[in-house]
Amino acid sequence: YALLKSEWEARRVMTECLRLPVRFERFMDVPALTDGEIALVCSQKREQNDVEPSVPSYRFQIVRGGEIIGGIDLRVGFTEKLFYAGNIGYDIIGSARGHGYAARACRLLAPVMRYHGMHAAIITNAPDNVSSRRVCEKLNARLLIRSLVPDSCAAMRAHGTEEVNVFLMTL
Repeated sequence: YALLKSEWEARRVMTECLRLPVRFERFMDVPALTDGEIALVCSQKREQNDVEPSVPSYRFQIVRGGEIIGGIDLRVGFTEKLFYAGNIGYDIIGSARGHGYAARACRLLAPVMRYHGMHAAIITNAPDNVSSRRVCEKLNARLLIRSLVPDSCAAMRAHGTEEVNVFLMTL
């Protein structure tokens, strides 16, 4: 078997990310997470998530003025598949896009991340997703690598994701 240089580089970067600190003993009693304009409301705590091997995760609604404008997930842990799927995933409804709410929501996750010993999180996006890339830039997240998604991430590939930018957001 041969390993392409790009695959070797992805493995090298992934190995570094898998060494990032994390601990999970139990779910946090989530305090009010707000910046005065938006708030994160914990809507679900999951022992398992949609990425195998599974890690615990939180799902938050992003709320502005009593209206839900999106959602954000925090997956607690570092695994090979999370290297491609990310620790943080966010979505903002169309009418609320372009106001920086996703980046602000990511910053509001800091107390939950610290509770679990996480000083960094992986955020991934498709190379053609300019909006998500802009979120990472606002967070001063570092682009680690642009990588092909391996066959072992069948769910991502089934949704048409063949390549991702892998960013590291540090607290």
